[in-house]
Amino acid sequence: ADMGDLAELVYTLQTKFKLKTEGEVFDAINVLTKAGKLGQYEIKAMAKAFPELGGAAASFGSTGMAGVKEMGAMMQTMRAGSGSAGEAETYMRNWFSHMSSNTTQENFKKVGIDFEKAKLDKVVSSKGKTSNVEASFMVFDDYINKVVESGQVKTYDKKGKLKSSTDMKAELKAAMDQAQKDGLQGEALTQYVQSAVQRVGLSSVLQDMQATQAYLAWMTGKDKYQKTRKTLDKQEVKGTIDRDFEEQNRRNTAQWERLKTSMMDLSIT
Repeated sequence: ADMGDLAELVYTLQTKFKLKTEGEVFDAINVLTKAGKLGQYEIKAMAKAFPELGGAAASFGSTGMAGVKEMGAMMQTMRAGSGSAGEAETYMRNWFSHMSSNTTQENFKKVGIDFEKAKLDKVVSSKGKTSNVEASFMVFDDYINKVVESGQVKTYDKKGKLKSSTDMKAELKAAMDQAQKDGLQGEALTQYVQSAVQRVGLSSVLQDMQATQAYLAWMTGKDKYQKTRKTLDKQEVKGTIDRDFEEQNRRNTAQWERLKTSMMDLSIT
């Protein structure tokens, strides 16, 4: 990672995530490095993106070491559901923006959901096991369930008789799985997901396609998120960079020994 980007990351950890000591900051960088090893979104990308994403996460209430672990794991989830690190960042950025907008929160209120209160309730009821960003996806689940009759998109004939019922989440998950199977990225992926959203009649609910893709990435990757999050809580994560450094030294020493042997062989020849 670029040293300038790393300096910005350290500043973000101190100012946005509110880490107070040098030891906490170094532990946080170990956490993010380990998170990168558990997925495809590595520390190099985090160092560039976290000054912006960290501020957005903090506005959601994700601060301290718990917030660092949450975002480290969450970005692996976004990256797994996207075509590139840049797309993963766009998904997360748009999710924060979409969920913070007055329009979204007004839509929530129309179905009886106070977004901020509902998010806090999810965190409190789980006794801190559910993070703030994670809770935002869960509240959005509740919103969709209310809008589409407990997860089902239903159509009726002119007489009011039920014609069909579609499991919205299953339909969207199938669309996301197929898009990944076909290797769709960028605009092609966006258009594919948009057509799936329109097909199940949710275009009025899921208007921001990047935010929708963030939701789909969460839906398909939340088990991976939970697994990554648990790994980042382990004590040995603190030694990640030191172990990498020692391994690199061993490699360099072995390479030097091979070079000396080759030079000896050459001189004998």
